[in-house]
Amino acid sequence: MQLIGFSLKKITADNIELFMNGNIDNHLEFLAVEKEKIPFLKENEEAVKIQFSYNLTYKNKDKSETICAKIEFIGHIILTLNKDESKKIFNGWKKNELPGSLKVALYNTILKKCSVKAASL
Repeated sequence: MQLIGFSLKKITADNIELFMNGNIDNHLEFLAVEKEKIPFLKENEEAVKIQFSYNLTYKNKDKSETICAKIEFIGHIILTLNKDESKKIFNGWKKNELPGSLKVALYNTILKKCSVKAASL
C-alpha cells in the first residue's frame, strides 16, 4: 500500500463563542470507496480512492456543554494497492467496513494532515 494522493475538498469552520476550558470531540467517517484510473500504475496494481469526513467539535465544560466551535473537513485519499488487497477492501466495503490495518493507517494520515490545518484556523 502506498499513499499517492491526499486532497481536502471542503473545510468549514464555525466559531460560535469563546472556547475556554472544555472538550474537543472528533469524529472520522469514511464515505465512499471507489476505483481510480491512473495510467502509470504497474499491471498488478490498482488505485483506490477513499472519501472521508472529519469533524471537530469544541465544547465548554459547563453544565450544558455548549458548542463553541465546529470544524469539518471533507476530502479523499488515493492509495495504490495490489489487486488482492484492493479486492479485500471492496469486499469489506460492501458491509461499509475497511480492514483494521488499513483503517489505522488512514486514521493516522487523516489526523496528521487535518490536525495541523485545524490548529491554524
